[in-house]
Amino acid sequence: MKKINLKIIFPLCSMILAAVFFYLGITKFGFWDPVKGPIGGFYPAIISAVLFVISLLAFMQSWKEAPPKIHFDDLKVLLSAILVLAGSYVFGMIGAVVIYLFVWMKFVEKESWKNTIILTVFVGGIAWLVFDMWLGVNFPKGIIATKLF
Repeated sequence: MKKINLKIIFPLCSMILAAVFFYLGITKFGFWDPVKGPIGGFYPAIISAVLFVISLLAFMQSWKEAPPKIHFDDLKVLLSAILVLAGSYVFGMIGAVVIYLFVWMKFVEKESWKNTIILTVFVGGIAWLVFDMWLGVNFPKGIIATKLF
């Protein structure tokens, strides 16, 4: 009997998630209207069907492969994504992404202070100008930004 590992659990979770979104896309949002054509659930249903098939193939393949070895370096991206989400509640989405970019460039990539600051200011400024000012996307402001502005 083979041990259950992430290569088995992840495709199973993806299949369950795909089945839920397929069901919701078909039943709640609708798939096709005879007059209008595709409606709200069309793309979620198709994407979830493709995800289900790919997850099923990955699940079948997982029984043939050796279990993966997980190292801390592999979890850095997952940990940073969790920290960005948590930071978005405190600093706002753009602020959390700018802080993440600064920390990643300086301490993970070991860039110079000059390159780190230039890139952080440039990317943060462009993100703010494009999304907030130009497109008017209402990103979460965070606790600090709502008290300041």
